[in-house]
Amino acid sequence: MSKITQTIFTFLAFLFSSILPSSSPPPPSPPPPPLIHITEFDTYRVYWFPVDPSSSLTLHSNFPQTQSSTDLMNQYHCTCLINAGFYSKQHQHIGLFVSDHQLLSPFQTNSLFNGILSLSSANSPQISTSPPEPLPPTALQTGPILVLNQTPQTLHLTNDQSTRRSFALITTNRHLILALITSIDSTTTGPFLTQLPQIISQFAHHAQLSLDSAINLDGGTASAILDSTTHIHELNPIGAFFCLH
Repeated sequence: MSKITQTIFTFLAFLFSSILPSSSPPPPSPPPPPLIHITEFDTYRVYWFPVDPSSSLTLHSNFPQTQSSTDLMNQYHCTCLINAGFYSKQHQHIGLFVSDHQLLSPFQTNSLFNGILSLSSANSPQISTSPPEPLPPTALQTGPILVLNQTPQTLHLTNDQSTRRSFALITTNRHLILALITSIDSTTTGPFLTQLPQIISQFAHHAQLSLDSAINLDGGTASAILDSTTHIHELNPIGAFFCLH
């Protein structure tokens, strides 16, 4: 090969290398859009998300090996996550707990945890005072019931405190809302439990939701709510959680 020919090949190789597109990796995919709404009124802030009937909402236990809400969200590929019901000092679920048709804990009579939040196979929500028959694929005993048949309940408690709280709300057109309420100036404080039925009625008005029923979930330091941009983490382990896919 002559020096002229070699020079031409070298030039053409340089020319094509500058024209061909770069083989650098594509940019990372953007995070999913946030699903959690924020509604403020009086001295309260409510973080909430609706559960579309076409989506998948699953209930999971966080026992016996507890994990953080962040790790759980990544492991189960949740678009939204919120803590669920209560547990004992022995890390046992209190009352009925049905996850994916599996009975993990039986129903128990309890004046405080006096309600059942359940989901049918079609994701139709219900708040009841006794377990549905037959048992649905998802059922959680929790409480107290805060609103029933559009009527705020009167709660009588000897020990009450101002702290953040999680709750489930069902609208009159049978849509499920999952929410966490805090004070506007602090994510660790919130309403007294005895105030919550009336406060939820106010929230539904401000959020333009037609309130039918509502029930209390675990709160305080064992509560959490997360999506792609909102991250309110627990300070103590959550015993169970709802995962929206």
